Amino acid sequence: MKTIKKIKYLFILSCLPILFGIACGGSSESTTTTTTTTTTTATPTPTPAPTPAPTPEPDIVSLDELTKIIANEIQSAVIAGTMEKLDPKDLCSRAPEIAKSTCIQKTASDIQMAIQMINSSTPAPTPAPTPAPISTAPSTTIDSYGFKLNLDGEIEIETAGLTKEKASEDEGVVFFEYDGASSILLWLKDSDIGTDSFLADSYTSLVESQTDVTFTPINEGDTKVDSNDSKFVAFVTESDGTQAGGIIGTWRCGQDKLFSLTSTGLDGAVIQIRFKRILDGFNCNK
Repeated sequence: MKTIKKIKYLFILSCLPILFGIACGGSSESTTTTTTTTTTTATPTPTPAPTPAPTPEPDIVSLDELTKIIANEIQSAVIAGTMEKLDPKDLCSRAPEIAKSTCIQKTASDIQMAIQMINSSTPAPTPAPTPAPISTAPSTTIDSYGFKLNLDGEIEIETAGLTKEKASEDEGVVFFEYDGASSILLWLKDSDIGTDSFLADSYTSLVESQTDVTFTPINEGDTKVDSNDSKFVAFVTESDGTQAGGIIGTWRCGQDKLFSLTSTGLDGAVIQIRFKRILDGFNCNK
């Protein structure tokens, strides 16, 4: 019996580590085990609301150090042109509480002083210069005979009639010296004669009036006077070894009014220039 008990005891000891894992073999007895399972529903733990992080207090610095920081901020704002964005209270937020009021007052004063310096250094807008009055060059205008003639400069004018004593809208002649060119402007009413014939007659009359002068035509052509067709002839003259020249031009204003311009002088270039200026200054209507 002792041997049997000993074997049984050793078997039980060998099975102790796995009593809850497997059944030990070698036993003919059958054991039924009933297991009761209890299900427990866990109540979820509520998630705590996040605690907002505390707003960090501004670092407190010494008044001397803060003064340098504020000076740099003002300088940067002056350069950037953002002085209006500076707030003394914000700039002095890091000042010791005991000195904060003094810091705000001083900073506000420094900002105001900087603004005044900026304004005083900004040049005032330069007013637009008043244009100098345009000096009107002297001129001479003839407009008493139904047409208009503008001449540069102060020109002495002489007038006369052709068949009458005085010039009128129907006929007349104007004499004037025009910067080196002696000029005669003649007009009359005639609806029958053409500008070509009038030009030929004018040239012939000039030649016949100065028998001691040799005339030589050198050029003739067409031009415009106040948009009207005009004919001209240029010539040179010689008298006692002195050479000169001139131009005669003729045109019509309307159907019955003829004009003739004769310019003569010693310098051919001057004559051409003055002749052209007279024609450019002429208008059929005053």
